[in-house]
Amino acid sequence: ERQVSEYLARPLRFYLHPPAFPEDARYHHDRVIRRLMEHFRDAKIAEVSHIPHEHTGFLIVWGVGLGHHIGRLIDSLDFRNLIVVEQYIEFVYQSLKLQDWAGWFEKIVARGGSVQFFINDEPEQISQGLYWYMRGNQFGLLDGTYIYRHYTSLVMDASHEAFKDSLPVLPASIGFFEDENVMLTNCFANLVDNSFALIEDRPNREKPVPAFIVGSGPSVDSCIHKIKELADRAVVISCGTGLGVLLRNGIRPDFHCEMENVPAVYEHLSGLREKFGFDGLRLIASTTVDPQVPKLFNDLTFYFRDTVSSTELFGRGVAPIYGGGPTVTNLGLRMAITLGFGEIYLFGVDLGARKPTQHHSKDSIYVNNANWAKNYANNIEKMSIKLPANFGGESYTNRVLLWARVLMQGVLEGFPTLKVYNCSDGALIGGTTPKVARSLKLACVPADKAATLARLRNELGRKAAGEMLDPADIAKARDNFDRWYGDVLGALRTAQTEGADILAVYDRVSALIHGLKETSARSEIWSVNVGTLMMCFQFGYFLVRRLRADKRAEFMDVYLDALTETVAAMRKELVAFFERMIA
Repeated sequence: ERQVSEYLARPLRFYLHPPAFPEDARYHHDRVIRRLMEHFRDAKIAEVSHIPHEHTGFLIVWGVGLGHHIGRLIDSLDFRNLIVVEQYIEFVYQSLKLQDWAGWFEKIVARGGSVQFFINDEPEQISQGLYWYMRGNQFGLLDGTYIYRHYTSLVMDASHEAFKDSLPVLPASIGFFEDENVMLTNCFANLVDNSFALIEDRPNREKPVPAFIVGSGPSVDSCIHKIKELADRAVVISCGTGLGVLLRNGIRPDFHCEMENVPAVYEHLSGLREKFGFDGLRLIASTTVDPQVPKLFNDLTFYFRDTVSSTELFGRGVAPIYGGGPTVTNLGLRMAITLGFGEIYLFGVDLGARKPTQHHSKDSIYVNNANWAKNYANNIEKMSIKLPANFGGESYTNRVLLWARVLMQGVLEGFPTLKVYNCSDGALIGGTTPKVARSLKLACVPADKAATLARLRNELGRKAAGEMLDPADIAKARDNFDRWYGDVLGALRTAQTEGADILAVYDRVSALIHGLKETSARSEIWSVNVGTLMMCFQFGYFLVRRLRADKRAEFMDVYLDALTETVAAMRKELVAFFERMIA
C-alpha cells in the first residue's frame, strides 16, 4: 500500500520530446506538424503544459510478486495497455490464487487495450520484447508511459536499464511515405534492368571459415594490419564506406554490402571504382538501392528488405532479410549469418566512439574528403549518449547508432549459438564477445576460403531481368491503394462531423492501418503508410493533451483538416506512380 501510494504521488513516466518546427517540410507528416504549430502560434496559446497528467498508452509493471499492486494501479491510472514484466513464472502462478486477473483483463479490454506478459530471465530478451511490442499497434500513444518498479533483482534491474537505453529511439519513425516511394521506384528499376543472384532468409550450410565484417568506425585503423594478415583465410565483407578503408590499405574484400537508397552511394562507389577497380568484387545490395549502383559491378546479388513496400509488392514468395538495418554494418552481420558463417568477427563496427568527435576511420571518405566531412558534420546528430564501451569504460553514440545497436542485439538474440567476436573499440554490443584484434589467430587455410567462396556461388539462385514483375499485379495494387485511401478519408470525414477526440480518431484510422496486417502478414499498403500516419498521430496525441479542455475542439478541427489534406495528397501521388509503372 505504501509503495503504490508513493508511486501515485510521484509516478515515473516517459515523455516524448516536443516536435521542432519543421522549417523545410520535406515529409508529409512535417506538413501536419507545421499546421498544428502554426495554429498554436496564431491562436496565441501560451498555457501549454509540459507534462500532461491524463491518458497514456502504456503502463509497464516490473514485477508481479503476488500482484497486490496491479489492481490499484489499474483503477488509479488512466492508461490503455498493461505490460507485465516478470522474472519468475512462479509469482504469476501464485498471484492467480489471490487476484482477480479476469476482472483486470475485462477492465483493460473495455479501455480498448490489451495485457502483454514478458516472463523471462534474460534481460536483453525482455528489453527487446518491450521495444518491439510498444512499436506495434499502439505506437502513436507512447507519450506519458507509466513505469512501475515493484521489486528489484539482477535480472529485473538489468532489463530495466537495457530498456532505458532504448528509450531515445523508441519513438523513432517506423518509416516515411516519401522514403517508401523512393524504394518502390528504385526496386522497380533494379528488377527491370538487371539479372542477379538472390539471397533469401533461408538456412545455408555452415561455412568452415570465419567472416570478417568491416565498417568504417574509428577503431578499424588499429585493426587494419590484422585484417590484411588474415584476409586470405576469412571471407571479408565490407560495409558502406568501409570499402574505401580496405581498398586504401591494399585489401580487396570478397563481398561489399550496400542498403541506402540515396544517390550519394553511387557518388562514393564510382570514385572508388575509378581509382581501384571492382574486378572480382561481388555486390550484395538491397533491391531498393539507387539504380546507378548495381551498374558499377559485374557480379550482383540482391536481397529484399523486411517490412518495406517494395518487398511486399514485388517480392511475394521471397523470404526477406530481417534485421538488416538501420546501418550497413547491421546488414553485413545479417548477411554473414544468412550465408551460413558460424564464426564472425566485427572490425570498425563501433556504433559510436571513445571520443565523440572521432566518428570514422582516418581512411573513410567522411574524414579524407572535405565535402563529405562538411556534409556529415552538418547533418549528423552529435554523439552525446553514453554507453558502456566494448573493452571497458565509456563510449559515446547518437540515436541512429543507438538504434543500430538495439536492432543488432535483437538479431543476435535470435542466433544464440553463433560465435560473434567484437574487435571494435566502440560501444559494447550484447551477444558479442570482446576480442582484441592482435590476439586473433585462425586455424583454417587459404584453400578453405577458396572452397567456401565456390560453394557460396552454387547456393544462391538466379533471376533474369524483369522476371519478378507482372503488370497485372501492379494494376491490382493500384486499385487496392486507391480503395484503402478512400476508406481512411471517409473515417476522417466522419470523425470531423462527429467532433471525435484524438483517441476516437486514432482507433478508427489505426484499425484501417493494422487491419491490413491481420488479413496478410505482408502488405505494401501498410508499409507505405504506417510510418507517416503514426508520426502524425504521435505528435497530435502529444500536443492535444497539453491544451486546456476548452481549446481542444478547435485544435482537432485543424488537426483533422491537415490530416485529410495529407492523406489525399498521398493517395494522388501513389496512384500516379502506379500508372507510370504500368506504362
